[in-house]
Amino acid sequence: MRLSGILLLLCLFGPLSYAQVEEQVDVGVLEIWVKVTDKEGKAISDLTSEDFKLQIDGQPAELRCFDKSFEDAVSVSNPDQGRKFVFFFDLLNTLPGDMEFLKNSVTRFILDSFRENDQGMVFALLPTANLGVVQKMTSNRQALVMVVRKMRGNMSLSASIDSNEKQLLDVLYPLDTTSDGANPLAGRGVGTRPVQNFHAAQSLARNFAAQEENRSRLTLNTFTSIARHLSETQIQGHVALLYISGGFPINPGEQYFEMVQQLIEEQFAAGSGDLAMIDRPNFNFQYDIRRTIGALNRMNVTIYSMDAKGLLMNARGAEMDSVQAARGLKTFSRNLQLQDSLVLVARETGGLSFTNGQDYRKGLADIVRDMNEQYLLCADLSGSKKKDGYHEIEVKVARPGVRVRHRKGYVD
Repeated sequence: MRLSGILLLLCLFGPLSYAQVEEQVDVGVLEIWVKVTDKEGKAISDLTSEDFKLQIDGQPAELRCFDKSFEDAVSVSNPDQGRKFVFFFDLLNTLPGDMEFLKNSVTRFILDSFRENDQGMVFALLPTANLGVVQKMTSNRQALVMVVRKMRGNMSLSASIDSNEKQLLDVLYPLDTTSDGANPLAGRGVGTRPVQNFHAAQSLARNFAAQEENRSRLTLNTFTSIARHLSETQIQGHVALLYISGGFPINPGEQYFEMVQQLIEEQFAAGSGDLAMIDRPNFNFQYDIRRTIGALNRMNVTIYSMDAKGLLMNARGAEMDSVQAARGLKTFSRNLQLQDSLVLVARETGGLSFTNGQDYRKGLADIVRDMNEQYLLCADLSGSKKKDGYHEIEVKVARPGVRVRHRKGYVD
């Protein structure tokens, strides 16, 4: 069963533009959740407001509130308030098999770990590049589970990468149609290639990189749309956003440029003028991630990302030929880059990323424990005269030897 039938009922967003979306969120008080641990990673729970110093853009900021949430402590503000979870399924960037494996752990988490007052909401970014709400905020666990079980990954994701690589190979190497199709380089000549071939390959690589860049920017824009929806629907309190994805490229087209560079280096002497053809676009997705996720930081949202790819394997074996080993290494490198995107979006909000593992139940349990072991600091921004844009946050703790984790900044 395809998910599109559900989206016809509850879809709030049409196709997303590739252009960067800027949203302003009008909230007078900035809330910052802070995790403090010792060197062994054990949470420290006995700190007071006097132990914390807050700075915004390098300037001291007065604390307007102080609270803490620990399993052995009662929240001062509202002991009966349930937790709020937003499940964001990035189907555009996730393979079908990976999603099937992960969603079973998510449904078990909802059934086993949700408390009476907990609430959940489900967003989905479809392979068609549409973002929609497939389940509004609810405490009905069965309703959440029913939606999660219908999630499907992107069947064309892997095929698109394979097709792009084949097009590059067809330009870079002559093709012998009598060769074994199981080996992508079998029967392909490795002799001298005209310079025009390299220019054509570079043009293809730039085109493929632009496609990946568009997909990455579109994915980032969905976070801004989620922030806008949470603001418009007045979702109050601390929200944990579980970002479930195979990751998006933060160095778009890298594997394609590597294919071109490899053959250029094989054919031309190192240091020759022809190597100047290895030009690549300069992307700065760390800056883009910081700016985009800053909108969620303003909305008191913490991202916990989960890598649907599970355990990454750099498969090498005696039975592999050099081409198979090279392709395996490139796939492993590409998956690491996708993993980095999940780490960055979580770290920017002070959250955690669960990557390179298959024990999703443990990963989800770690997320819940993290939510139950935090301090809450507030700063009043209603009278701030700072310019609009990104503002850096720094929290210092007056105790030696501790580690502090919190959101890195916010966007006005």
